[in-house]
Amino acid sequence: MLNTEIMNINFESLNKSHFPLLLKWLLNPHVKQWWDQEIKWTEELISERYTSYTRGYKILSFKEGIEIRAKIHAFIIKFNDIPIGYIQYYNTHDFPAHQGYDLSTLHESCAGLDCYIGELNYTNKGIGPKALAIFLKDFVLKEFEQVFVDPETDNLNAIKAYTKVGFNKIIGQQDFGIFWMLFERSLN
Repeated sequence: MLNTEIMNINFESLNKSHFPLLLKWLLNPHVKQWWDQEIKWTEELISERYTSYTRGYKILSFKEGIEIRAKIHAFIIKFNDIPIGYIQYYNTHDFPAHQGYDLSTLHESCAGLDCYIGELNYTNKGIGPKALAIFLKDFVLKEFEQVFVDPETDNLNAIKAYTKVGFNKIIGQQDFGIFWMLFERSLN
C-alpha cells in the first residue's frame, strides 16, 4: 500500500541516465495511449529525441531545411526519491504551429507544459496534481504568467488533475479532439 500522506515530491533535471526510464514509460500502455502514439520508441530514438533536452533545448526542423533550437526544461518527477514520471515546460511562442494549431492568441508570457506519471503504481493516488502544483510554483510561475496544456478530450484523468490544480478549460478544439486549458498566476 502506497502512503501518500507523506508526499516528498521533487524534480531532477533530465539526463542521459534517465533514458531507459523514458523508454520504459513511453512503452507503458497507460502512457502510450496519450503520448506519441504513432512513434515506435527504441533506445536510439529516445537518445535522438531527448539528448538535446538534457542540454536545455529542442531542435525544431522546418520544411525549408531550417533548424532552430527552442529552449525546453525537462525533468524527472520523483516521489520519495523514486523516479515516477516526466515533466517539461517551454515558452509556447517558441514552438510555432504547435500540434498544427495557432497559439498566437495566448499571453506573451505563457508556458506550455507536458507531463505524465510513467509508473502505473503511482497513478490515481493524488500524486500527479500535487507534483503539478509544486512544479508550477517552484519552476514555471517564476518565469511565466500563464501555463497552457492541451489534453485530449477523452483523457479524463489528465483533465481532472489539471482542473484540481487550478487550470480552466478555455476552448475545445473539436478538430483536434483536445481541450485548451490555462493556469493563470494572477488567479491562483
